[in-house]
Amino acid sequence: MVNSASHQEILDKIINKEAVNGSLKLSKSRKGISSALISVSMDVPDARLVNGWMGVDRGQNNIAVARLPNSFGKFLVGKQVTSLRRKFKLLRCLLQQCKKLRKIKEIKRRERRIMTHINHVIRIHAVLTRGVSNYTSYLC
Repeated sequence: MVNSASHQEILDKIINKEAVNGSLKLSKSRKGISSALISVSMDVPDARLVNGWMGVDRGQNNIAVARLPNSFGKFLVGKQVTSLRRKFKLLRCLLQQCKKLRKIKEIKRRERRIMTHINHVIRIHAVLTRGVSNYTSYLC
């Protein structure tokens, strides 16, 4: 069973000898789902020339600063992230005193998922606040 259409294309290239397969690793997730991880070597097309770019710098106090080359940056303040980190830190301290190690791991995973989501939303927000039409016209 192949997980997505892009993986099917790579497997077809291996079968047709267009790609050279490397190592194989079997893994099992926490939920008990088994999967095969295959490394593949193949030719890739040359990178295309980029006319413009947008930089996003992530930090602790200002969670992100987004900037196009010829403009002033947009600062996104990280008060929500700071308060979340503080909340999870206090919660972990309380759980450590009660020796609830399994719950601490669950809390760490939850915090990581929340922070990953926040970073994703910030990245999308940084592009959308510049205006998708303006941004895409700048890159073309």
